[in-house]
Amino acid sequence: MGNKQRFYRLFIITFLFIVISISGFPQELTIIANGVLRKGIEAVVTGNHVRVRTGPTLNSKIITKVNRGTEVYILERDDKLTKIGKYTNYWYKIKLKSTGKTGWIYGAFLKPQSHEKKEKIIIPKRNISKKKLPIQDNEHLGFIETGKIENPVYSNHIISGDLNLNGKQEIIIAQLSNSRKNSGRYIIIGYESTGALDSSSNSNIYEEIYRFPLGSSNLKDISIINNKDISFPILVVTYEKFSQMYTYNAKRKNLRIIYRLNSPYVTIAKEKQNGLYLVTANRNPTLDYDGTITYYINLTSIKIKGGRFSTTGSKFRFHRPLPIKKLIAFDINQDGSDEIIAEIGGQKYGGGIVVLSINNNNLKQMINTGILTYNSMPFIKMWGTIFKANPALAVYSTNPSNAGDINTEFGLLLFSFTTKTLVTEKFYRVNKMLDDINNYRNIVPITLKNEKGNDRNNIFLMIDYKKDQGIYVIKKPVF
Repeated sequence: MGNKQRFYRLFIITFLFIVISISGFPQELTIIANGVLRKGIEAVVTGNHVRVRTGPTLNSKIITKVNRGTEVYILERDDKLTKIGKYTNYWYKIKLKSTGKTGWIYGAFLKPQSHEKKEKIIIPKRNISKKKLPIQDNEHLGFIETGKIENPVYSNHIISGDLNLNGKQEIIIAQLSNSRKNSGRYIIIGYESTGALDSSSNSNIYEEIYRFPLGSSNLKDISIINNKDISFPILVVTYEKFSQMYTYNAKRKNLRIIYRLNSPYVTIAKEKQNGLYLVTANRNPTLDYDGTITYYINLTSIKIKGGRFSTTGSKFRFHRPLPIKKLIAFDINQDGSDEIIAEIGGQKYGGGIVVLSINNNNLKQMINTGILTYNSMPFIKMWGTIFKANPALAVYSTNPSNAGDINTEFGLLLFSFTTKTLVTEKFYRVNKMLDDINNYRNIVPITLKNEKGNDRNNIFLMIDYKKDQGIYVIKKPVF
């Protein structure tokens, strides 16, 4: 045998030895996303519609499906790695903390609980900032009871506004009807007080002044547009994929639908040069990689006359989609034009804030920031207001200073606008997160005028429902 043949034979033997040796190494040396999970630790599910199976194979029967954030205990790990698509990972036998059910989940959709705790702020997706705004100050906020509404049906869809244009603000509730005629459908009920909406008297009597049926049962939210450049308020009723805009018909004393839009987010903004715009958020047909739904913010020029409005043809949109949770228009920097302000967050999360400016048929990003919220939950409410004679962005949410605590506080956070950025002025603490009243509490932003027609400082009412008594208790904050 020649030297050349001996060399090749030695090379082949050596190569096979290396391959066999490597294959005999412990399988934990394989790089696995999220690491190898140990028996006994707590973990969370990282995807949606993740199957829990009877065994560690794709052929095993599906027991149930779980979504992102579901907490589990790791009971054991399969003894071999399994490749599924682009993933290589172990199967894990788990126990669901919520139900106690056991089954097998593929490891690519699990991560240790300790990893999850490092991700308290989730303000994800394309160029969305993770900057946390510091809190300047916080104090406890007191309340004065100002009246009650008798209603045996609880609803979390409550707003305020002078919808019937009689000069008095009313409390407006959208609730499921308990009558046979409208069974299973939502109705709009307006309650008017004998005194001012922000009165300090606790003897105000609220009487029902109107009741209107709505055409669908799949209601998501209601809001009211009180733009000072529009002579009448507009009631916006939002469903999962579309919205309807109503005005009050004084002659017939009913609601008149004026527009239907294929958008779950609707408002109206003013630009000082070009007038009014209808602002909508239209769904991006492409989901993000983790299933997050995003929306394109669109502006359409409109004219309003005789209780109706028409589009004038000018349309434009922001150049990239955003994972929108809330959308308002408000002139926060006092330049004469409204800014578009959106809360953003991936999937079920929130806490991000994007502010866009309107300028000559163009939307430009001004601010991209965020605050910590408990479990990265969305804000409960967000609105623009005048506070102590200055414009402010108001957010009702958890305390950013201790958002990681299970019993953090709920309260009001105020933002001002300074040198092209948002500044957190103060957090007003209201109550602890674990207090039972949070299950039956509504925050109602209000727009009230003084004698000169300017906005007052009273920026919201707190409405607590007492289920055992069948009443709403209305409270005014004391700053």
